[in-house]
Amino acid sequence: MVKYIVRALVGPAEKDIGQTGGVYHIRTKNIFKIYKTAMDCINNGNGGDFPENDIESILKGIDKFRVKNEIVLIADNYSSIRDFELVDSINVPVRVVLCNVQSYINPQYLGLALETGGSIHTIENDLYALKEIPESIPIKIGQHYYMRQASKFKALTLK
Repeated sequence: MVKYIVRALVGPAEKDIGQTGGVYHIRTKNIFKIYKTAMDCINNGNGGDFPENDIESILKGIDKFRVKNEIVLIADNYSSIRDFELVDSINVPVRVVLCNVQSYINPQYLGLALETGGSIHTIENDLYALKEIPESIPIKIGQHYYMRQASKFKALTLK
């Protein structure tokens, strides 16, 4: 059951990492209130650039709602994570539900799930235990290959 929605909007590139703002919170089980908050977020958005401040949003949600077990992040696979450098501050697993996955998964979201002990979910795949994937060995996810390199993933172009 949905209890919270926390969404981050992007702002101009000159804003400080972790302080970009545009984070909306709601605590409810009422789908209409969730929808209204999501629409407010969309209508007040469009900060002029493409990256999202996902980590700031996650951290503010953890703090505001005293989250102790896990976070579900619904993310646009085509956007990048502006504030990935803050990922070490997350102390719960992040379950990343990716939208707009055609055949390629944004490696930043793989890294987010890896770093937090979380998982990746698309219409076609559910990826768990990313820390168990050996480093430096190509793996195929969907139609593309990726390689784990320490705490991140790199997309590969194989011929």
